[in-house]
Amino acid sequence: MTKWNTFGFHNKGQLKHPDATDSCEAAQPALAVRILALALVFSLTFGGSITYSSVAALADTIKHEYKLTDSQYNALFSIYALPNIATALLSGMVVDKIGIHRTCMGLTSLLMIGVLLAIYPSYYALLAGRMIYGIGNESIGVIESTMLARWFTKDTKITLALSCSICLISTRLGGFTAMQMLPALGEKSLLLANIAVAAVASTSMLAGNYKPCISLCTLVWS
Repeated sequence: MTKWNTFGFHNKGQLKHPDATDSCEAAQPALAVRILALALVFSLTFGGSITYSSVAALADTIKHEYKLTDSQYNALFSIYALPNIATALLSGMVVDKIGIHRTCMGLTSLLMIGVLLAIYPSYYALLAGRMIYGIGNESIGVIESTMLARWFTKDTKITLALSCSICLISTRLGGFTAMQMLPALGEKSLLLANIAVAAVASTSMLAGNYKPCISLCTLVWS
């Protein structure tokens, strides 16, 4: 039997894949569990998308609060991108070495640490936080692709293409939400806006700890 559900969760029945032979059947978890897995991957990228877009959404407020020049403001984007030239490749190697769950927890922890550091009212803290959560956030994309491939490659109801499209909506929705929500909060208080970003980013960290959640729901729904 081919087990393509990487957590070993199985529905009581088995779905026979169109390409399977009589001696090779593909077991998959219940549809509700697969939908939950997709929702968790969606949440995983939504929080990170808001953290990335927050600097653009709060541009005027950040420049005013920290009295930044254009070069200093642009450095917030450069420091985010620079480490990911290497870490995007390394994260794929780490996934192969220690597995999806541990890597996911590590990257979402980096994301949260960076966001919390960026709350401190200092330009250099913002730079450091931007670099740290940039490493976590961009590498999460590798995790997302791996999870979708392992959960939905052979799914006949939620196809791999459909799941990728749904998760792409997450990044666009996160950017849209940041641009609409954060400027109004920033006018009241930059600290309030930063706390809002941290609160939303925490959804990524919670989603990163997906394994216990899926285990519990599998027991309930199976």
